[in-house]
Amino acid sequence: MKPLNLSLKNLAKQGLQVNSYGTILERGRDGTAFSCKVKTLIRHYNSARKESVKEQCRKELEKCGVKIFTEEEIEDMKKYIKNKTGDLLGYSNCLHCGDRWNWKSYHCTRFNDSESMFPLCEECFQELPYREVLKYYHKLIQQWECDYGKSLSTAEIECFEKNIRRGKENTREL
Repeated sequence: MKPLNLSLKNLAKQGLQVNSYGTILERGRDGTAFSCKVKTLIRHYNSARKESVKEQCRKELEKCGVKIFTEEEIEDMKKYIKNKTGDLLGYSNCLHCGDRWNWKSYHCTRFNDSESMFPLCEECFQELPYREVLKYYHKLIQQWECDYGKSLSTAEIECFEKNIRRGKENTREL
């Protein structure tokens, strides 16, 4: 692999000015100077097809104090912001993945004629096996008992267990 020639001397050959400290500068419209090495590295990073070249650019940018985020890191940041917003607004969350109800759809399961519970988001309910799902429902009941003194009758527990089984049978993941 041929290394990128991003030396100050090479950048100066490209017509860029070098200040008294040896830093290559470019003048902005407002007359202020900023480093062109970062700009050049970003240009190389964006045009690179090989991952090895991108990695080399990423390392050089980090030396300059610039971080290039992966798509996965960006998605994680978006998820964090949505969850933090939900937390600040007082939304509760999925007991498995922790995502808040302000942006994630929950799986609602009836335990009597007028009440339901939703300890899991739809995604986690579908992905987890039946026994694992049951653990989260029982965990929510324990939280209710501690926080509100509310407990479910045996009939209500049997009702939600039956409804969970029915929901898992429909997705064939029992």
